Amino acid sequence: MIETEAYVISVADGMAWVETRPHQACPNCDPVHGCRSLSIARVFALKPQHYQVLDPLHSQPGDQVVVAVAEQALTRSALLGYIVPLLALFFGAILGALMSEIASVVAAVVAFLFSLLMIRQYAAKYRGNAVFQPVILRRLPQQRRCVEKPCQLKKNSANS
Repeated sequence: MIETEAYVISVADGMAWVETRPHQACPNCDPVHGCRSLSIARVFALKPQHYQVLDPLHSQPGDQVVVAVAEQALTRSALLGYIVPLLALFFGAILGALMSEIASVVAAVVAFLFSLLMIRQYAAKYRGNAVFQPVILRRLPQQRRCVEKPCQLKKNSANS
């Protein structure tokens, strides 16, 4: 399982919306510059991200939790989303090149679009499958975070 920490924003019907924060430096990283993973994460995820996940623990808004997704599901999704369209584009271009340069371009685009359509059909078929859904594994024993409205505690400490 691939895990990350998140905060629960809202819950309904066995599902929860969670917010993940951009990757933070771990104890093994240089605290100032971080590792390469941290640098890449900062480039692509500057804002908090929101996801809908399965919630078997019946979490409450503000809970800090660990969310996980099966490695097989992530690997399969990555292959399907990146490799299949690339291969379709490549093979479409090769097949079209047997006729002419224009046919190569047209065949590549058609094969690419067809692969996207097939991926969409595949994703729709497995959308409700729990194997492919991220899930809350456990709550972290930290303070609850105010999600719905600003914390009263923060306001009171600011006035002191």
